[in-house]
Amino acid sequence: MKKTKYLLIAMALILSSSLLITCQKESSEPNATESEVAFAVNISHPSKASALKSAMAYNLSDADKIILTIQNSDGSPTKYTSSEVKIQQMNGNYFTKKIVLKTGSYKLTEFLILNENDSTIFATPLLGSQEAQNVSNPLPIAFSVTKDVITPVNVEVLSTQGKKPEDFGLNHFPIIVVKTFGFMIGVVDKASGNLLPAKLTVSNGS
Repeated sequence: MKKTKYLLIAMALILSSSLLITCQKESSEPNATESEVAFAVNISHPSKASALKSAMAYNLSDADKIILTIQNSDGSPTKYTSSEVKIQQMNGNYFTKKIVLKTGSYKLTEFLILNENDSTIFATPLLGSQEAQNVSNPLPIAFSVTKDVITPVNVEVLSTQGKKPEDFGLNHFPIIVVKTFGFMIGVVDKASGNLLPAKLTVSNGS
C-alpha cells in the first residue's frame, strides 16, 4: 500500500515538473525568436549637385519622424507597413528608434523622413528611379534579423528639395491625415431660451 502511495506521489511530481517545463518553454518561445533592428540614416550628396543646391537642401536636424515599410523576404507584409517610427540623434548620427522583428530575412521597401510639419524632407529612392543612381544601395534593401543581436541597417537618403515623388520612384509623398472630432454647438438667448444664429471660426495657432 505504501509502495503504491509513494509511486503515485512520484508520478504526480514528474507530471507537475513536465507541465512547468512546458509552460516555461511556451511562454519564452515568442520572445526567444525576436530581436531588435535599428536603421542608421546616412545623407547621400550627389556629385553632380551644385554648391547652391547643397546649400538649399533640407537639414537632417529638422527630422521628426520616419515612415517605413518592411516586408518579409517573399514580399508578404509585416506589421510595419507605412509605419511611423521616431528618429533619434546620438553623437551627431541619426537612427530610427529600435523596432522588434522575429528572426528571419526581410527587405526594406519604403523609407521617408518627415519634419514636424509632416513634409517629406528626405527619401530613399527605389531601384530604377531617376535618383537611384545617386545612392549606392537603393530600395529594396535586404537584411536579416538574428536572435539576441541588434541588427544595424544603413540607409542612404537624399534631400527632396526641388524634387518630385516620381524622381524617387514614388506616386506621392506621404500625406498625414490630421485627426478630427465632431461636436455640437448652439447659441441660446438667456432670457427667452431661443436659439440664435451664430458664426463659428476654428483656427490653428495665432
